[in-house]
Amino acid sequence: MTLYSLWSSSYYTWIQPITDWPASGRFDDWWPQARNNFANARATSFYRYQLPAFKDLYGVDFETITDEQARDLNARIFTNYQSEAWIYEVVTERANIELMFNDPYWDRLMRTNYYPFGVAVLNVTRLLRGFHPTEYTDEVGSPFRYAREENLTVATLDDYLAVIEHWLKAGKAVGAVCLKTTTAYERTLEFDRVTKERAALVYARPKSKLADVEVKEFEDFIMWHLTKLSAQLELPFQIHTGHARRQGSNPMNLLNLIDANPRTKSILIHGGYPWVGETGAIMQRHGENVWIDSVWLPTISYTMAKRAYQEW
Repeated sequence: MTLYSLWSSSYYTWIQPITDWPASGRFDDWWPQARNNFANARATSFYRYQLPAFKDLYGVDFETITDEQARDLNARIFTNYQSEAWIYEVVTERANIELMFNDPYWDRLMRTNYYPFGVAVLNVTRLLRGFHPTEYTDEVGSPFRYAREENLTVATLDDYLAVIEHWLKAGKAVGAVCLKTTTAYERTLEFDRVTKERAALVYARPKSKLADVEVKEFEDFIMWHLTKLSAQLELPFQIHTGHARRQGSNPMNLLNLIDANPRTKSILIHGGYPWVGETGAIMQRHGENVWIDSVWLPTISYTMAKRAYQEW
């Protein structure tokens, strides 16, 4: 873990590239180029949200950092991350976090908690693509891999739905506290009500043999099924809204799903940015089963967050 790692793993790279870490592994080969990476982005929230951490944890003002300070900062970061105690100090003592929701995006079917302050989130995003094993070429997050490991059959759509339910129940049994989907990064949040018969016609066929409308119908059906399971298993459903694939991430697209599933506790995360007013209007009408979690809305846009809190 280095100064490069902290910046390259942050959201800053969404707006500005960071010079690659050199093959030599030497800070002095990296910093002369990297120190110029911030010149055109110092006003952005994706840059500024890191600054308090450098100041609070290391006593360094990154805005005025010198070459010598940067070299020292890099060395201190590297040293700190050699000890797991640093993780505990930062998370539980400095940030005062009591409970952290762990979304294992690197393997979405994993349920392992590494720290006592963490609880598992069941990320169901990839389950929507479960019409054929070829959708999971790397096997990561594959429900078909999970089925093999658990000796479950996946010959029919009913089998596949049973695998989904098996995984969710097993996750809850080991402490998972909610479902989550980041589908908004991949497609529209408009989920039509599709019959099981229609979805069954798609199952077990590779994408190359399907029309786009058939793929969407299968995904829509699975999303409705997951929404019902969310209520049955009493696991709230975190739904990423806004800021992702903006063509269709407006939370208003979810209204038919929300209306038809009043027992599901839906959590609209990231405040629906930039549709914060629409997100508030949904909660106003559905206050019994819809919650807003602003998450990193203040990081996306500090001024929009202030407006949103007033409206909500």
